[in-house]
Amino acid sequence: MNKAFIGGFALGLFLVAMVAYLLKKSRKTSVYKYDERQELQRGRAFKYGFITLLVYNLVTGAAYSDGWPKWCDTLVFQCIGIGIALLVFVSYCIWNDAYMSLTEQPKKVTALLVVALLLNAVAGAGNIAYKGILTDGVFNIGTVNVILAVVLLVVMVQFLLKLWLDKRSAE
Repeated sequence: MNKAFIGGFALGLFLVAMVAYLLKKSRKTSVYKYDERQELQRGRAFKYGFITLLVYNLVTGAAYSDGWPKWCDTLVFQCIGIGIALLVFVSYCIWNDAYMSLTEQPKKVTALLVVALLLNAVAGAGNIAYKGILTDGVFNIGTVNVILAVVLLVVMVQFLLKLWLDKRSAE
């Protein structure tokens, strides 16, 4: 693993921790207030996402141990599984009205999704332009931002579609 990846990963964790700290400090009440039904749905969504990740790891681990052709690095392979599990979790939450807390506004959530999507798309494009996403015919760590951008795009499309359907049914 190269030093740039480790540095970028550490910087990303630091930024997430800082944003979480600042959000918590800026509000006296909890930022995320879910009702009992939402909490139940989020627990169910977590269970489905966790089971998805377990099955993904078991199936792909067995396939790789049988000599399945290697088309990506191990870390990229695991990031794909995490992306799929996150999609299961978030999709279930969105379609069961457990994605936004009672205090969140759809415009802010959409803006956050757009910013995260754009940052990962730019980082992915930079990885492709700078060093490529293939090393000896195998997807390398530069692919992770592209994977995350695709996951965020799917989440954003689902979120906007759900908002549109809810607005349409309310009318």
